[in-house]
Amino acid sequence: MEGKRLLIVSFDAVGSEELAYLGDDAYFRRIASGGTIFDKTRSITVSNTYPVHASISTGRMPGMHGLISNTAMEPESGYGWRWDSRDIKSRTIFQAAKDKGLETAAIMWPVTGYAGRTIKYNFPEILAAKDQSTLAEYMRAGSRWFDITSYIKFGKLLCKDDPSQQPQKDDFAVAVLEDLLGHHMPDLMMLHLTAYDAACHIYGKHSPESIQALKHLDENLGRIMKCIGDDTSIIVFSDHCQLNYSKFCDPDKATELKFSNQGHRMFYFYCCGGTCFCFPRAITEKRLCELKGFCLGLKGVQRLVTEQEMEDSGFAQAGAAFGIGACEDYVFDQKIREKAEHGYTLDRDHYGTFIMTSWKEESQCTDVLDVTRLAAQVLGVQYKGGIV
Repeated sequence: MEGKRLLIVSFDAVGSEELAYLGDDAYFRRIASGGTIFDKTRSITVSNTYPVHASISTGRMPGMHGLISNTAMEPESGYGWRWDSRDIKSRTIFQAAKDKGLETAAIMWPVTGYAGRTIKYNFPEILAAKDQSTLAEYMRAGSRWFDITSYIKFGKLLCKDDPSQQPQKDDFAVAVLEDLLGHHMPDLMMLHLTAYDAACHIYGKHSPESIQALKHLDENLGRIMKCIGDDTSIIVFSDHCQLNYSKFCDPDKATELKFSNQGHRMFYFYCCGGTCFCFPRAITEKRLCELKGFCLGLKGVQRLVTEQEMEDSGFAQAGAAFGIGACEDYVFDQKIREKAEHGYTLDRDHYGTFIMTSWKEESQCTDVLDVTRLAAQVLGVQYKGGIV
């Protein structure tokens, strides 16, 4: 297996249970027929897109690589998306592949902005702030000439008002990779597809719209399969699942008066969908202990985040005093007005992810970090508890 080219495709938010909606004629099933599927695998804590993909890039938990959240965490920051690869503190598979003399490509792969020459063909996923131009950031943060050429050729596929609109964004990403493969065949190709994640948020898990988005993912996978040969191994995986919800728990509002916390003077909460973390500012240890007990009693709170989860997620290292996990059918943060969410703790049913290889894999795969281990195996780069 070592020495072959490798294509890694991320099916964002597609849980292992969703695979039942792909029929026998699906391109996914064609790969699986000659390979191996590991279902009910585990995501990481916190089970959100950017921390998971940074973990795939490094083979390490967020507590080690440092990219612990989708967005900036302080209330004053505006919660901008963290797509800058310079925030990752661990060695990546892109760096290891380049050092080995291999060519790499990343198309809409999270947290690859400003990766420089580490990624030869890099069209990073950018979710720009309100005062930024997404298109301008594409050109600044990626492989400039590759991105300019790709946009000239296929920019018409993107929604002008919102370049992140789906399924247009996925169609654009696949067209860019198709075009690249018509001229060059990198040794490592990493593609991130998010149409199902977007549909699931808006319409809910297992909705007709989400099932249609899942099938669209498969069609895009088929387009890429037609561009590669037998000398390319394939890994398809999901980063996290989603769960439907209909109720909110807002710890900021619930604690504001009781703990005299107007304006986040004493503490603030950072919400990650199905989990939430408290960062102290000017609160005493005694009051902090009372705050923790009070939050645990809020309707919609299932349990405290464990010490191990705090360490693995990186929130302990970032200064969070404690975390809370939501009950099923609940989500944190009143700003969310959708139907499904992720970021939940992993100890629950119907929240499994999957890994599929195009070859018969004899080792066991139990969590998303196994994607990195398998990738290192194919590429022949060193992996010892992470990319080294």
